[in-house]
Amino acid sequence: MGYVAILLMEVVVLFVLARNLHVGFGRLFYKLTKSEKSAGYLLAILFLPGTFIHEIAHFLTALFLLVPVGQIELMPEVEGPRSVKLGSVPIGKADPVRRFIIGAAPLIFGVLTIILTIYILSMYRYIDTWWQVLLVGYFIFTIANTMFLSRKDLEGAWKMFVLAVFVLALSYLIGFRFQPGQVTQLLSSGVVEAIKKAGVFLAIPVVIDIVFVAMFKSVRLL
Repeated sequence: MGYVAILLMEVVVLFVLARNLHVGFGRLFYKLTKSEKSAGYLLAILFLPGTFIHEIAHFLTALFLLVPVGQIELMPEVEGPRSVKLGSVPIGKADPVRRFIIGAAPLIFGVLTIILTIYILSMYRYIDTWWQVLLVGYFIFTIANTMFLSRKDLEGAWKMFVLAVFVLALSYLIGFRFQPGQVTQLLSSGVVEAIKKAGVFLAIPVVIDIVFVAMFKSVRLL
């Protein structure tokens, strides 16, 4: 159970750091260009790989769940002062459960992509040169800072929350008592080991983000 808690804590820390990073880079680009539109385009270019993963996660999940979906849009859109939408994909009407799954897909895809990338590279040692290290680091950095859910992604989440509370309350009333320790018992040793490694691997983008946030704070961009 402790490893699950660590993994969840890392995701929360990444979420907070990602918001700060977007603000920091946005202010840096605005300072360099003196234009909100130009700053928005530079921000979109910087996070393009991660934005693509984010939107393709919505797209593929919607297709899998048989929900109508439109074309992926990766052109940035300035929505207001210091607010930029990096990408989008139109999703048709769906029930609350499917809508929630589609909205949450980028977070699941993002975490799995980061973990698999680091795991494969560490196992087979594909990285031999410094530029490969930088390239992989950049790839992980962009995914980690674009995998979180927007307000649009969270539409209908409150319905799922109400449903979850109802199910838990009903389970309690009929005598089912869920203990946190049961999570570990239900998981196989392979899954538990995967969660342990995920916690280690996800620490890498956390460290990268901390370095950038510290740099932005040192030059008063945050």
